[in-house]
Amino acid sequence: MKRLLKHAVIKKTLIFFSVGMILGFLRGIIEAALLIRHYPLSMSGSCKAELYISCGILYGIVLAISGTILLSLISICSSKFSRIYYPLGYLIIIICLDTLGWRSASVDDWRRSLSATSTVSDKANCLLISIDTCRVDRLPMYGNYEGNTPFLSALSRRGCLSSQTVTSIPVTTPAHVSLFTGLVPPKHGSRFNAVPVEASHITLPQKLTDEGYYTGGFISAFPLTADVSGLHSGFSYYDQLLTPRYLHPLIYRTSVLRIFSGIGALRPAERSGWRTVESAVNWWRNQSGKPVFTFVHLYDPHAPYEPETLYYRMSGRSDKQTEISVYDIVRFNEGKPPSKAILDSALAAYDGEIASVDRMIEKLLRSYDALGLMDDSLVIVTGDHGESLGEHNYYFSHGDHLYDASLRIPFITVLPHKVPERSVLTEQITICDIMPTILGLLNTASIETSLDGRDLSEFIMGQSHFTKTWAYGETGAGIYTQAHIPPDSNIRKKMRSLRTPHEKVILNTQGNHIYYNLDEDPGENNPIHNDNSLKSTELSRMLEQYIRKVDPPNRHPPRLPELDTLEQLHSLGYIN
Repeated sequence: MKRLLKHAVIKKTLIFFSVGMILGFLRGIIEAALLIRHYPLSMSGSCKAELYISCGILYGIVLAISGTILLSLISICSSKFSRIYYPLGYLIIIICLDTLGWRSASVDDWRRSLSATSTVSDKANCLLISIDTCRVDRLPMYGNYEGNTPFLSALSRRGCLSSQTVTSIPVTTPAHVSLFTGLVPPKHGSRFNAVPVEASHITLPQKLTDEGYYTGGFISAFPLTADVSGLHSGFSYYDQLLTPRYLHPLIYRTSVLRIFSGIGALRPAERSGWRTVESAVNWWRNQSGKPVFTFVHLYDPHAPYEPETLYYRMSGRSDKQTEISVYDIVRFNEGKPPSKAILDSALAAYDGEIASVDRMIEKLLRSYDALGLMDDSLVIVTGDHGESLGEHNYYFSHGDHLYDASLRIPFITVLPHKVPERSVLTEQITICDIMPTILGLLNTASIETSLDGRDLSEFIMGQSHFTKTWAYGETGAGIYTQAHIPPDSNIRKKMRSLRTPHEKVILNTQGNHIYYNLDEDPGENNPIHNDNSLKSTELSRMLEQYIRKVDPPNRHPPRLPELDTLEQLHSLGYIN
């Protein structure tokens, strides 16, 4: 009797589960069709098929498990429960999922209109590519002949390569704000991750929109999302469909996963650059007019380094990849350095990420060319900051120090018939110079003189020269939570620097000036503390004067972001 009863229970459970899978899969198909209908970009057939299958499996599993549990409990509690009521159980679950999903819906991950309204003009298109956490000395054109970036190397020969470009702050959100505004962090107000640009500042896409450009932004990580960066302003279309690497980019728009998309660390933090490239290409297919400005952000080189096996093996350093989490990185930087085997594996993985980004950019530009957008188009490849790979006992991070490993960024400019091929810009420039330089190369309206950046378009085109200058830098990670609390004495704990092409002085948190001769000590391994030489004294004085000018007392950032934002930053390793 017990065996028969047990057999009956198992049979009923399997029936519940099977029915739930079938109904869930059908509901998933409907969900996928609705998402495709409302998504403003056209998708390839394979991409649609992937979404149909993903949604079907997702809904099938959720409905099968939850339906089996619910109906089994009802059957146990009520022996009079008729089979004709079983479908109602699944219907109740579907209604609950849809209700919770749509109630948790946030602002769409795509914004404003889609199709270009401007007519064809003689203005050049512009494609701006930012490689997050790209360290220049891992690239062949910057001296690493073992680097595996054949496409970027070839691209650099088609235009101008800058050999000394530095960021203003080695942190994603504020560095990109400097890229888009031409201002240093004390002026534009974003001095930490998830602190948005002050609304009063005009950004590059806003300027280009006023010039008749249709603008599209495609980002790959949480620090650049609209609600925490403010960089969506001025874009006609801003795509931020973040999703785990192996899931379809629209999967978090389903009512099942939408529930979790706004819950701190459960919210997707990034997406694969391949997905970002795919979105940009799909957007281009919708454009019938020009000019078009496109911003593409690729986050893959950021820690933790997780390249595909193919790209990992290209380095030849290690046979087996060692997985390193953000918590491991925190431990390494708290005085427990990694073993040589772990370090070699991490270096191979980082180089693998750089190699994969090279292929992503190749796909992006080949698609750009195939769609007829490349002719006389301005292409810029740059980054937001570098990465410390163990120098100064600082592992796989970037926000807490001002050494060149974190400050130097790539900068490639290609504009056929205007920018000479195989040219090299040897003078020091900053990330703040890129915005006015793009406007100058595109022959836009007058550029504001209040910017910290300079228009170097004539120099890049070989028409003039500019004098040597210095660059300001500041840190922006280690005192994140404290620095948002007034008074602003905490923000004074930022390290500051002033760099010339040959020297650098760093003002540390103890108020000491540390001088480096970059010609004799490019690795910054031999600091000269409180040096009294004429040159170091002059640089220290210039830095102190500049800080007093641009960063007066009681100018603290906005209040601390919401708790879920802090949890998201913590999951990415930005907050210990």
